[in-house]
Amino acid sequence: MNKLIALSSINGEMRVSSIELAEHLEVDYRSTHKLIEKHKSKFLEFGELGFKITLESRKKPVFLNEDQSIFLMTLSRNSEAVINCKHNLVMAFSKLRKKQAAIDANHAKVEYQLMRESGKDARSILSDEIEKLNETAKAAGSQNPKRHSNITSAIYKSLFITKIKVSKIRDLLTPIQLSQLQTIELIIAELISEELAKETHYSEFYPLIKKKLSELEIPKSKILADEIDHEK
Repeated sequence: MNKLIALSSINGEMRVSSIELAEHLEVDYRSTHKLIEKHKSKFLEFGELGFKITLESRKKPVFLNEDQSIFLMTLSRNSEAVINCKHNLVMAFSKLRKKQAAIDANHAKVEYQLMRESGKDARSILSDEIEKLNETAKAAGSQNPKRHSNITSAIYKSLFITKIKVSKIRDLLTPIQLSQLQTIELIIAELISEELAKETHYSEFYPLIKKKLSELEIPKSKILADEIDHEK
Protein backbone atom coordinates (compact mmCIF):
# COMPACT_ATOMS: atom_id res chain seq x y z
CA MET A 1 0.00 0.00 0.00
CA ASN A 2 1.36 3.40 -1.00
CA LYS A 3 1.30 5.99 1.79
CA LEU A 4 1.86 9.67 1.25
CA ILE A 5 5.26 10.92 2.38
CA ALA A 6 5.01 14.25 4.20
CA LEU A 7 7.45 17.03 3.34
CA SER A 8 8.40 19.75 5.83
CA SER A 9 9.61 23.28 5.19
CA ILE A 10 13.04 23.84 6.77
CA ASN A 11 14.43 27.34 6.25
CA GLY A 12 12.28 27.75 3.16
CA GLU A 13 13.28 24.43 1.58
CA MET A 14 11.04 21.38 1.43
CA ARG A 15 12.66 18.35 3.07
CA VAL A 16 11.69 14.95 4.41
CA SER A 17 12.26 13.73 7.95
CA SER A 18 14.61 10.79 8.47
CA ILE A 19 12.06 9.39 10.93
CA GLU A 20 9.31 9.64 8.30
CA LEU A 21 11.53 7.75 5.84
CA ALA A 22 12.39 5.12 8.44
CA GLU A 23 8.69 4.47 9.00
CA HIS A 24 8.12 4.02 5.27
CA LEU A 25 11.19 1.80 4.99
CA GLU A 26 9.84 -0.22 7.93
CA VAL A 27 13.10 0.03 9.86
CA ASP A 28 14.08 1.49 13.22
CA TYR A 29 14.85 5.19 12.87
CA ARG A 30 18.17 4.62 14.66
CA SER A 31 19.31 2.40 11.79
CA THR A 32 18.52 5.21 9.37
CA HIS A 33 20.44 7.69 11.50
CA LYS A 34 23.44 5.35 11.63
CA LEU A 35 23.46 5.19 7.83
CA ILE A 36 23.35 8.98 7.60
CA GLU A 37 26.16 9.33 10.14
CA LYS A 38 28.28 6.65 8.46
CA HIS A 39 28.03 8.35 5.07
CA LYS A 40 27.70 11.90 6.36
CA SER A 41 30.38 13.33 4.07
CA LYS A 42 28.52 11.94 1.06
CA PHE A 43 25.22 13.41 2.24
CA LEU A 44 26.87 16.81 2.73
CA GLU A 45 27.89 16.84 -0.92
CA PHE A 46 24.20 17.33 -1.68
CA GLY A 47 23.78 20.17 0.82
CA GLU A 48 23.64 20.81 4.56
CA LEU A 49 21.64 18.42 6.71
CA GLY A 50 18.53 20.02 8.19
CA PHE A 51 17.50 19.97 11.83
CA LYS A 52 14.41 21.16 13.66
CA ILE A 53 13.45 21.22 17.34
CA THR A 54 10.56 18.81 17.94
CA LEU A 55 8.59 17.55 20.93
CA GLU A 56 10.09 14.12 20.27
CA SER A 57 13.51 15.33 21.37
CA ARG A 58 14.81 11.79 21.88
CA LYS A 59 14.45 10.98 18.20
CA LYS A 60 16.09 14.17 16.82
CA PRO A 61 15.07 13.77 13.15
CA VAL A 62 17.41 14.79 10.36
CA PHE A 63 15.65 16.59 7.50
CA LEU A 64 16.95 15.58 4.07
CA ASN A 65 16.58 17.45 0.81
CA GLU A 66 15.49 15.62 -2.33
CA ASP A 67 18.98 14.54 -3.41
CA GLN A 68 19.93 13.42 0.10
CA SER A 69 16.75 11.40 0.54
CA ILE A 70 17.23 9.68 -2.83
CA PHE A 71 20.84 8.91 -1.88
CA LEU A 72 19.54 7.35 1.34
CA MET A 73 17.29 5.13 -0.77
CA THR A 74 20.31 3.87 -2.72
CA LEU A 75 21.86 2.70 0.58
CA SER A 76 18.81 0.55 1.36
CA ARG A 77 18.45 -2.99 0.05
CA ASN A 78 15.43 -3.49 -2.16
CA SER A 79 12.36 -4.96 -0.50
CA GLU A 80 8.69 -4.27 -1.04
CA ALA A 81 8.79 -1.56 1.65
CA VAL A 82 11.89 0.07 0.14
CA ILE A 83 10.44 0.02 -3.38
CA ASN A 84 7.19 1.57 -2.12
CA CYS A 85 9.16 4.18 -0.21
CA LYS A 86 11.18 5.08 -3.32
CA HIS A 87 7.99 5.41 -5.33
CA ASN A 88 6.28 7.59 -2.71
CA LEU A 89 9.37 9.75 -2.26
CA VAL A 90 9.61 10.45 -6.01
CA MET A 91 5.87 11.14 -6.05
CA ALA A 92 6.09 13.61 -3.14
CA PHE A 93 8.82 15.71 -4.76
CA SER A 94 7.17 15.41 -8.19
CA LYS A 95 3.96 16.87 -6.77
CA LEU A 96 5.98 19.63 -5.14
CA ARG A 97 7.48 20.59 -8.52
CA LYS A 98 4.05 20.51 -10.16
CA LYS A 99 2.70 22.81 -7.48
CA GLN A 100 5.53 25.29 -7.95
CA ALA A 101 5.18 25.20 -11.76
CA ALA A 102 1.44 25.90 -11.47
CA ILE A 103 2.07 28.75 -9.03
CA ASP A 104 4.77 30.28 -11.26
CA ALA A 105 2.50 30.05 -14.33
CA ASN A 106 -0.34 31.68 -12.40
CA HIS A 107 1.90 34.51 -11.16
CA ALA A 108 3.06 35.20 -14.72
CA LYS A 109 -0.48 36.07 -15.82
CA VAL A 110 -1.18 39.77 -16.22
CA GLU A 111 -4.65 39.24 -14.70
CA TYR A 112 -3.09 37.77 -11.57
CA GLN A 113 -0.65 40.67 -11.21
CA LEU A 114 -3.43 43.26 -11.65
CA MET A 115 -5.77 41.54 -9.20
CA ARG A 116 -2.94 41.08 -6.68
CA GLU A 117 -2.23 44.81 -6.76
CA SER A 118 -5.87 45.94 -6.60
CA GLY A 119 -6.48 43.39 -3.85
CA LYS A 120 -3.98 45.20 -1.66
CA ASP A 121 -6.34 48.21 -1.54
CA ALA A 122 -9.26 46.03 -0.40
CA ARG A 123 -7.09 44.36 2.22
CA SER A 124 -5.87 47.74 3.45
CA ILE A 125 -9.44 49.01 3.79
CA LEU A 126 -10.46 45.89 5.74
CA SER A 127 -7.36 46.10 7.95
CA ASP A 128 -8.16 49.73 8.80
CA GLU A 129 -11.71 48.82 9.83
CA ILE A 130 -10.50 45.88 11.93
CA GLU A 131 -7.99 48.18 13.62
CA LYS A 132 -10.81 50.63 14.46
CA LEU A 133 -12.74 47.69 15.92
CA ASN A 134 -9.67 46.69 17.95
CA GLU A 135 -9.36 50.20 19.36
CA THR A 136 -13.06 50.29 20.26
CA ALA A 137 -12.87 46.86 21.89
CA LYS A 138 -9.70 47.75 23.79
CA ALA A 139 -11.35 50.90 25.14
CA ALA A 140 -14.21 48.70 26.35
CA GLY A 141 -11.81 46.37 28.18
CA SER A 142 -11.21 43.61 25.59
CA GLN A 143 -7.79 41.95 25.54
CA ASN A 144 -8.29 39.81 22.42
CA PRO A 145 -5.39 40.54 20.01
CA LYS A 146 -6.47 38.07 17.31
CA ARG A 147 -9.26 39.86 15.47
CA HIS A 148 -7.23 40.31 12.28
CA SER A 149 -6.39 36.62 12.02
CA ASN A 150 -9.83 35.42 13.16
CA ILE A 151 -11.72 37.56 10.64
CA THR A 152 -9.26 36.72 7.87
CA SER A 153 -9.59 33.00 8.60
CA ALA A 154 -13.38 33.26 8.56
CA ILE A 155 -13.27 34.93 5.13
CA TYR A 156 -10.87 32.35 3.71
CA LYS A 157 -12.92 29.46 5.08
CA SER A 158 -16.04 30.87 3.45
CA LEU A 159 -14.30 30.98 0.05
CA PHE A 160 -11.74 28.20 -0.13
CA ILE A 161 -11.32 24.50 0.61
CA THR A 162 -7.77 24.21 1.91
CA LYS A 163 -5.54 23.23 4.83
CA ILE A 164 -2.78 25.65 3.84
CA LYS A 165 -1.76 28.33 6.34
CA VAL A 166 -3.64 31.61 6.01
CA SER A 167 -0.43 33.61 5.49
CA LYS A 168 0.33 31.73 2.26
CA ILE A 169 -3.08 31.54 0.60
CA ARG A 170 -3.03 34.74 -1.48
CA ASP A 171 0.01 33.60 -3.45
CA LEU A 172 -1.90 30.46 -4.46
CA LEU A 173 -5.11 32.05 -5.75
CA THR A 174 -6.22 32.43 -9.37
CA PRO A 175 -7.24 35.88 -10.70
CA ILE A 176 -10.92 34.92 -10.31
CA GLN A 177 -10.38 33.83 -6.69
CA LEU A 178 -8.49 37.05 -5.95
CA SER A 179 -11.39 39.03 -7.38
CA GLN A 180 -13.87 37.14 -5.19
CA LEU A 181 -11.67 37.67 -2.14
CA GLN A 182 -11.41 41.40 -2.87
CA THR A 183 -15.19 41.72 -3.11
CA ILE A 184 -15.79 39.83 0.16
CA GLU A 185 -13.16 41.84 2.03
CA LEU A 186 -14.84 45.09 0.96
CA ILE A 187 -18.26 43.75 2.02
CA ILE A 188 -16.92 42.81 5.47
CA ALA A 189 -15.10 46.13 5.79
CA GLU A 190 -18.39 47.94 5.08
CA LEU A 191 -20.20 45.75 7.63
CA ILE A 192 -17.63 46.57 10.33
CA SER A 193 -17.83 50.29 9.51
CA GLU A 194 -21.64 50.29 9.72
CA GLU A 195 -21.71 48.39 13.01
CA LEU A 196 -19.07 50.67 14.53
CA ALA A 197 -21.25 53.65 13.57
CA LYS A 198 -24.19 51.96 15.37
CA GLU A 199 -21.93 51.46 18.42
CA THR A 200 -22.55 47.72 18.34
CA HIS A 201 -20.79 45.91 21.20
CA TYR A 202 -17.44 44.48 20.09
CA SER A 203 -18.41 40.94 21.15
CA GLU A 204 -21.16 40.89 18.50
CA PHE A 205 -18.90 41.62 15.50
CA TYR A 206 -17.49 38.15 14.86
CA PRO A 207 -20.94 36.45 14.92
CA LEU A 208 -22.26 39.18 12.62
CA ILE A 209 -19.37 38.63 10.21
CA LYS A 210 -19.91 34.86 10.22
CA LYS A 211 -23.63 35.40 9.61
CA LYS A 212 -22.93 37.76 6.69
CA LEU A 213 -20.50 35.31 5.10
CA SER A 214 -23.06 32.54 5.45
CA GLU A 215 -25.80 34.68 3.86
CA LEU A 216 -23.62 35.37 0.82
CA GLU A 217 -23.74 31.64 -0.03
CA ILE A 218 -20.39 31.74 -1.81
CA PRO A 219 -19.47 28.53 -3.67
CA LYS A 220 -16.16 27.28 -2.23
CA SER A 221 -13.26 26.46 -4.53
CA LYS A 222 -9.95 24.63 -4.16
CA ILE A 223 -6.70 26.54 -4.45
CA LEU A 224 -3.91 25.54 -6.85
CA ALA A 225 -1.84 23.44 -4.46
CA ASP A 226 -4.83 21.44 -3.25
CA GLU A 227 -6.02 20.77 -6.80
CA ILE A 228 -2.64 19.19 -7.58
CA ASP A 229 -2.76 17.15 -4.37
CA HIS A 230 -6.01 15.59 -5.52
CA GLU A 231 -4.82 14.71 -9.03
CA LYS A 232 -4.72 11.01 -9.80
